[in-house]
Amino acid sequence: MVNLNQSLSDLFKGIIPNVYVISATIASFLILLLVIIYFVYRPLKKYIKMRKDFLQGHIDSTIKANEKAQKLENETQKKLIETKEFCKTLKEKSEIEANKFLENSKKTATEQTRQLINEGQKVLVEYEKEIVSKYQENVINVAFEISRKYLVNQEKNNKILHQKLLLDLQKELESQEKI
Repeated sequence: MVNLNQSLSDLFKGIIPNVYVISATIASFLILLLVIIYFVYRPLKKYIKMRKDFLQGHIDSTIKANEKAQKLENETQKKLIETKEFCKTLKEKSEIEANKFLENSKKTATEQTRQLINEGQKVLVEYEKEIVSKYQENVINVAFEISRKYLVNQEKNNKILHQKLLLDLQKELESQEKI
């Protein structure tokens, strides 16, 4: 029995770790943890923040560009409405003048007033067509320019993003090859 107790105590002495081994293991774990935090976690955190700021900046610039385009479109619409109103008032004024002229000289000026009204309406229609075509052309040009700038900006952003993603993928593959 004494022999059995002694052999069991010898067996448990080998299982229970040494204080120096435990302290060395804890110290190496803490050193490894600090190295990982310093060389992996902090740069990764910094990169994620930079990436987030980069994307947010592009989102903000896109929102501003959209707002600017909306303002330009609203201004163009206002100018078009003003032009239409001006044409309407011009047409009304010319009709009033034509009616007054008709009243003053019914017999002798009947033919002349009809010709003036017809010519005035033709001029107004041509003027209105010219103004509408000019504003449509301006709207198309502004929309084209905004779209072109947006697409160029998006293409640059996509190239930069593509390059960064390729670098990240390459770094990840290299780190996996090292493991």
